[in-house]
Amino acid sequence: MLTEEGFFAELRRLSHQPQMAEKAARRLLSLLEGTDFYADWRITAFVIKYPDPSGSGVVFSLPVANKTGWFGFYKSCLRPQIVKVLGTEEAADRVLNSHCDRLKRLGAKLKGKDIVSVEIASLEGKEEEVICLLQETANSLRNEGERVARQAGE
Repeated sequence: MLTEEGFFAELRRLSHQPQMAEKAARRLLSLLEGTDFYADWRITAFVIKYPDPSGSGVVFSLPVANKTGWFGFYKSCLRPQIVKVLGTEEAADRVLNSHCDRLKRLGAKLKGKDIVSVEIASLEGKEEEVICLLQETANSLRNEGERVARQAGE
């Protein structure tokens, strides 16, 4: 398991723009405090997690901040989590596509068919915008869940 300080040591060593990347990542972590999002430390990264507000027990893996300096997510990881909660692929795809579009507003690009990512360093000065975009995704999850529930009750 990577510790916070271990992550930053690796980020400084492996990132193309280590000072900017470290500053952005530290600011992102500090902005998570007081929100429903939290950092889950892994072997090579921290993952920003968001517990399903409907109480299903599912915890969504939103973006990953990797020690090599990229920030993004794996569509193949997030999509099944959304489908499990919403119950429909159509609703899940709406949430996933809007999440992709939000990260693209920050400069993220699709890498292959699965990874949407951007350099952490390029997020310096945009950290509050990142948190706002994550909150928009959380709102989309909530709204789609309510929509699916209404449709099921009709």
